[in-house]
Amino acid sequence: MAPLCWLGRLSYSFYLWHYPVLRVLREYGDWQMALLIGGPLSLGLAVVSYGTVERWGLDQRARRGL
Repeated sequence: MAPLCWLGRLSYSFYLWHYPVLRVLREYGDWQMALLIGGPLSLGLAVVSYGTVERWGLDQRARRGL
């Protein structure tokens, strides 16, 4: 899968995770530290949630024919 297509599939999960992660990290440090740690951490959480929650939901939807 092309990198941009892969990133596009994860975009909603990343959108959901980036704010809480950056918010928590911002409480403990400056913006640079929050971005350096929060970006990759949000992406990792997006990969996990896409692979578990979103894929499960999409599979359930496909089984029901919706």
